[in-house]
Amino acid sequence: EIVTDGVLSTISIKRSERADSALFTCVATNAFGSDDTSINLIIQEVPETPYELKVLEKAGRNIKLSWQAPYNGNSNLTRYLIEFKPTKGTWQNDIDRVLVSGDESIAGVFSLRPATSYHFRIVAQNEIGSSG
Repeated sequence: EIVTDGVLSTISIKRSERADSALFTCVATNAFGSDDTSINLIIQEVPETPYELKVLEKAGRNIKLSWQAPYNGNSNLTRYLIEFKPTKGTWQNDIDRVLVSGDESIAGVFSLRPATSYHFRIVAQNEIGSSG
């Protein structure tokens, strides 16, 4: 497209995906020479789900958990949510959470009820959103 102060070139990606992250270079050439500029395209998305959730220690009212950090979606992990509920409860009505910094991969959950079984899960968050 020709505009008043030169020529405008546009690249449009209608549906982006992780593999579209790349360094794009535009080269303009005319009778007087050539010039180029590069743009680094980084596709950001919600993080993947943390994996290898393990129990490191457990006591009557406490548990210590560890996990592996997931792919962060090209956006730093801001925090993890350790979600837990009594085994007989539901994720909709009986959930409780512990917030953990995004650079940690070990955390404790305290004030659990004795003689109660629990289900645990972990969610990763970045600036884009939460893991599935």
